[in-house]
Amino acid sequence: SVSVDESPVTGRMIENQLTVSPNPTDGNSTLHYYTTTPQRITLTVTSLIGEVYQSKVLDVESGENTIPLDMSAIGSGVAFVTVAGVRDVQHAQIHILR
Repeated sequence: SVSVDESPVTGRMIENQLTVSPNPTDGNSTLHYYTTTPQRITLTVTSLIGEVYQSKVLDVESGENTIPLDMSAIGSGVAFVTVAGVRDVQHAQIHILR
């Protein structure tokens, strides 16, 4: 199941929210990105020392977007997922277990 957090003050969806599941993963995960605005984003997955594992530009729609992440080529450890949108940058950590 997918969940989207709501702002405790307004009860509305929080713009540009980013989650990754399952986390930890042994290979494949899904990035869940909620936005109120259709836009072009840059998705980057990096190591702790900044090595870029993946980088791609994607067009997303308003609402919930699900983007598959193939982490099978990355060894055990922590990776950082960054989504740079029009207005802001969101970050998430993903733990990879082999």
